[in-house]
Amino acid sequence: MSTTVLSSNLKADHQRTKQAITEHHQAEEELDRVTQECYDAYEQARRTYEQDIQAAKNKLAQAENKIAQDIWEAMVSKESATENATNQLMLIKQSIVNNYPFLDDLGIKIDMPQLQLGK
Repeated sequence: MSTTVLSSNLKADHQRTKQAITEHHQAEEELDRVTQECYDAYEQARRTYEQDIQAAKNKLAQAENKIAQDIWEAMVSKESATENATNQLMLIKQSIVNNYPFLDDLGIKIDMPQLQLGK
């Protein structure tokens, strides 16, 4: 083989090597870019997930508070209704005792217990 052919082959090999190195660098840059995009997408998904979890926890806490408030209001309302009914009963009994004093002479006793609020 002549020197010219060897020189030409070396130049061609050198050019292919340079091209391969350039393509390798470009592939590394593309890999880095895609890796960053994946990482960014992962971080965004993680943040969204954490926000969704926090929002769900907040809604759950609000629902728990509303339930507790509703239960408390129902208990207070029941207690108030019981007190009102007891007071009404006492007024009716007092009215009977006042309007029909002869019932005691007939042996009819109207029980008038002490009103105990809150029980």
